[in-house]
Amino acid sequence: MSRTVSPRPVTLAACALAALAAACGGYGSVAPPDGGVAGPTGAGGSIASGGRDAAAGAAVATLPPPTATPDFQPRAEFAGPCTLNQGEIDVNLGNSPEAFVRAAYCQVNGAEPPADTVTQWATQLRTVEYVRRVDVVRTFCQAAKRGCALTYSDPWAADLPLAPTCTRKGTRDLGAVLMYFSDCPNGVNCGMDWANTHASGMTAGHPLYAFGSTPTNYYNPRNAGWW
Repeated sequence: MSRTVSPRPVTLAACALAALAAACGGYGSVAPPDGGVAGPTGAGGSIASGGRDAAAGAAVATLPPPTATPDFQPRAEFAGPCTLNQGEIDVNLGNSPEAFVRAAYCQVNGAEPPADTVTQWATQLRTVEYVRRVDVVRTFCQAAKRGCALTYSDPWAADLPLAPTCTRKGTRDLGAVLMYFSDCPNGVNCGMDWANTHASGMTAGHPLYAFGSTPTNYYNPRNAGWW
């Protein structure tokens, strides 16, 4: 995940390409949380990343029908108690930079962060392009002399399959050469602790990539459902 919430890399890339010759619809009505405005109260859910085989996952999520006017909503802002996490640290907990810094510091240290720590890191997340959430978490872990295992929960309230949204307006054909490096799971560009952005299906099969008799699959162009 980058600074706030994870994008849908494939969807956004495809829409950007199509936009050269067409007009695309919008993708959501909620402003990014990096303005620091408090969202709804309540602890955001935490779904630990797994490594189950795509075809052998336990429960398969049911997705809503595809829509041409999706309204992506982030999950409720994290406002839970400040508690020490002895297990994996959730890098995606907290939508706004301030909420994230508090959530990360609390998980690592079990105490509320100093106000200047929140301000310092929230400012860097907004203004310094190479500062990522995982960098903040690793800094906290190093300062606490902890070897932290990391996990990345889903920051979205729901996954929304997309229907075609673009209408061709021109008469010329547009060609493009696309290079894909997403050898998930665990392959090239698919390390959760390495990638700047995360997509569904990187560590476990996801119903967004279902195809034929396969109910879930990985974020990998070798899977038919990926396309």
